[in-house]
Formats: sequence, structure tokens, C-alpha cells
Amino acid sequence: MSPSEPSRYVSASFDRLYAVRWRAYRMDDLLAVRRRIAEMRRILRRPIIYLSLIPDSTYMFSADERDMLTQYLRDLVQAGCGSIHHVIDGEGFLASSRRSIVTQMSMTVGAATAVRFKTHATLEDALTEVAAELVRVPEQLIADAKANGLAFPR
Repeated sequence: MSPSEPSRYVSASFDRLYAVRWRAYRMDDLLAVRRRIAEMRRILRRPIIYLSLIPDSTYMFSADERDMLTQYLRDLVQAGCGSIHHVIDGEGFLASSRRSIVTQMSMTVGAATAVRFKTHATLEDALTEVAAELVRVPEQLIADAKANGLAFPR
């Protein structure tokens, strides 16, 4: 976590991957992440892979929050994301429902873009797929992510 990064999230970047593990968020956090992605895209001159890690929770987003998060996904596409991956932590019905909601939001945005969206149950599943995009060894990318605080605390 960088000194300017709030404790509501932890982020790290590897190659073209920008990953953020959310603890909580505020709108200004979403804007800060979007700005970082846009800056990475400007510097690298290639599409960015975005990975969002959402913690296990019983909280369900309101309709207004879902609309705001759908707009955030649209903003990420405009900022230069070529693929967007979400990991929704947890097991059971609530986690499954949350994955469905995020998948539906992604489908709404993805239908109008060429960006690939994917929802995963674990960090390892997501990074195995991302490693193929980055042409990296999955185990090394997973180790790098864990070393940078991206794994969910257990």
C-alpha cells in the first residue's frame, strides 16, 4: 500500500495488470483507481488488465450503488482496460448472488464494448487466467500478488 493510498483498499501493478483488493470504498477511491489505470494505459500504450478483489460480505448493493458501479466499469473501459476480472470472495448463496450481480453489470457494459469481463471465485483462478494474458507463470504471478497484500486475509 502506498502512502497516498487509503486503508480502504490495497493495490499493486504487475506488467499490464492493475489489481485492487477492496476493504471498503468511496466514490473518490473509485476515481483514484480509474486515474491510475488511465495513467498506466498512457505510459504503457497498451490495454490494461484490471483485477478487482471484493471481500466476503453479507452486504448487498442497492440499485443506486449497482448503477454507480456499472458506470465505474464503463469508466474503466474508457480509461483503457482491455479485460476486467472480478474475484468475489466467499461461499454459499450470498457469494453466488453477488457474483451474479457483478456478472450482470459486466454483461451490460461488455455488450457494448470489445472488453472481456470475467468473474472468479478465487484469486488463484483469476490470476491463472490473467497469467495467460500476460504470458507469465501463474504460480509466480500468484506469489507476487500475495507478497503485495492482494490475497484475502484468512
